[in-house]
Amino acid sequence: MVQEPRGRGRFGWVLPVAVAGVVVAAGAAAVAASGWLDLSATTPDPPLFSTVVHAVFERSTKVQSAGVKVPGDLNDPSRIAIGAGHFANVCANCHGAPGFGQSPSALAMSPRPPWLPAQVRGMSDRHLFWVIKHGVKFTAMPGWPAQGRDDEIWSMVAFVRTLPRQTQASFRQLTVGDAEAAALPAIAFGPPSPLRPYASRNSSAPPQTSSFTTPVWGPADFARDGNPLSTCARCHGVAGTGRPEGGFPNLTGQTAAQLRRALTQFADGTRRSAIMQSVAAQLSPAQIDGVARYYAGLTPAVARAAPTSPAPAVDASSCNGCHGLVAGNALVYPQLRGQDARYLANQLRLFRDGARGDAAVPGNMARIAHNMPDPQIAAYARHFAGLAPVDPNTVPNRLPEDER
Repeated sequence: MVQEPRGRGRFGWVLPVAVAGVVVAAGAAAVAASGWLDLSATTPDPPLFSTVVHAVFERSTKVQSAGVKVPGDLNDPSRIAIGAGHFANVCANCHGAPGFGQSPSALAMSPRPPWLPAQVRGMSDRHLFWVIKHGVKFTAMPGWPAQGRDDEIWSMVAFVRTLPRQTQASFRQLTVGDAEAAALPAIAFGPPSPLRPYASRNSSAPPQTSSFTTPVWGPADFARDGNPLSTCARCHGVAGTGRPEGGFPNLTGQTAAQLRRALTQFADGTRRSAIMQSVAAQLSPAQIDGVARYYAGLTPAVARAAPTSPAPAVDASSCNGCHGLVAGNALVYPQLRGQDARYLANQLRLFRDGARGDAAVPGNMARIAHNMPDPQIAAYARHFAGLAPVDPNTVPNRLPEDER
């Protein structure tokens, strides 16, 4: 009988493999420590490197996004319009746009960001959602700043899907609308002010390597150039009543205190919306005050996308306990009368799902909306959208007849 050499057995291979692993790891550590690897963006990638890395990325996103449920309304004009303004403000700086190229700085990146009008055709809706929401490590593609706002992310997916069929003219019309030709007053950035803390929930980097403060030097120059209202008008319309597609808040009929509070919360990150945070974080305190006063000074009007059919009957007495426009309430709670129905419904869903952020009374609206099903939310939203707004600065001491 042949006897196995001493020290060998069923697992005799373990030691050689372990030794080889240690040698490889030590070699890799030595190479990394030597500084021999050139990680500069100007260094060409080794042969097949980009192909292999991109294949890993494609496979990873396909697996990670497999369980994503795609909504059935990606062709809805409201969704597309909501994504349009943010794409123009932020995304087009790297990805270009229909009828426009990419910036020299974007083309000097490694890897280069894709020109989306051509590349989006090969990406599924799930793939797009995953990349837009979570970003891509070791590239310039960020995660969505408000991770709980899947509604905004799907709106961006809806808009990006339209890029291949857009022209330069249609892109400008969809992203800018009537704001481009409007003569809106300037609001200067003002003198230097102390930086304010920003509550980011998306970064694990040590605070000392980043500046979590506002105002920020953003990708657009509307704040620094004293033209914030031109950017506001892209989504809220020149008259402040939103866009005809619906889904945008009507800013008329609110007090300056309400609007100032909302902009400040968006700027410091306590109210979550990547679309609004990217705009508000660039504003100086003087501009936040100026924008609030401007819209508060407009004549209250119904939302531009007003309901076309009668609203169902609801008992809104509990809502009117806070939102009913009587003296005192108007300074604390926003007016709901004449507000955009789709916007109101979406805000209630965000409160219900814990994704909205700050409210006038912390936790109050989340508790109220917690058990509201979608049909009930839609009914209440349509009820308030169908009421004529009043001037909150001259409210009476008792509720109007239609709120009692």
